[in-house]
Amino acid sequence: MDEPEAVPDLDDVVARLQARVEERRRSGAYPPGLEQALEDHFRRIVAHRATPDFTGLRARIAALDIRARFDSGAIHAQSQRPGGAVLHRAVARLIARQTQGVLDQVQSYADGMRDVLGGVADSLEDPAHVHADLVEQLDAVLERLAVAERRARAAEAALAALEARVEQLEASSTPAR
Repeated sequence: MDEPEAVPDLDDVVARLQARVEERRRSGAYPPGLEQALEDHFRRIVAHRATPDFTGLRARIAALDIRARFDSGAIHAQSQRPGGAVLHRAVARLIARQTQGVLDQVQSYADGMRDVLGGVADSLEDPAHVHADLVEQLDAVLERLAVAERRARAAEAALAALEARVEQLEASSTPAR
């Protein structure tokens, strides 16, 4: 019989990872700015993964559950005319089977619709319900954009440094009069 695998102590694993990262940081294994780049990358990804709030939809479905009970007893037989209530009750008794048949069909439909609405809400809330290919493409585009922005900032800084050097050289090469 196979023995169950030991569950690693999460605190120990985290401590070992932190020690390894710190050791590699001190040794220069990580390029300058790596942690900031990773943090920026994570922030960009998280910004596009917002989870919508479905509490309003769930509340509406719950309200529908309460209202979706059809009963022939809820059909009123009152009347403003003399003897009208007696006539309405008599007609209701005569067509009770047909009325109940219609109400049963409507109830069946309402129950099915509540199931469908609940399923739609479940699938919308399910984090697996994403278009992974589009999310991956968006992540890749955002990453390329971030790289381009970093390169542009570096190029701007290099250009400013070159302009300053040219100005120094021009100033130093101007003959004194």
